[in-house]
Amino acid sequence: MITRKEYMENSSEMHHKYYGQFVTESVKRLVLSEFSITELETSFTEDKWMNTLKLERWDRLFPLVPISVFNKIRESGDVNARSLANSVCVLKAAARILIEENENEPTKSR
Repeated sequence: MITRKEYMENSSEMHHKYYGQFVTESVKRLVLSEFSITELETSFTEDKWMNTLKLERWDRLFPLVPISVFNKIRESGDVNARSLANSVCVLKAAARILIEENENEPTKSR
C-alpha cells in the first residue's frame, strides 16, 4: 500500500497511483451511475483532471462511496480520510481507470 506520507513526498507523480489503490468495482459502478464513459473520455481529453465535469456532480456521489474505501484511506495514514476531497479524488481515479479499461477493450462491431 502506498502510504499518505509516500504520496505527499511526490504528490504530483503519485496522485493517480495513490487514489487508484482505493478504487473498487463498486466505486467504478458508482461513477458510471452519474457519468457516461463518453462524458468521461471527452472530459479527460480536454483536461486530465476532468475539471470540465461540474464538481457538484462528483460531490453528490460522496454519501454513496462505500465506508470501506475511507477505512482503507485511513489505513494509509490519512487521519481526515472521510472527506469530499478524498471522495472526489477516488471517484476521478475510478473514472480514469474506466477510461483506460475502455481503451483496452476490443472494438465492438457497429
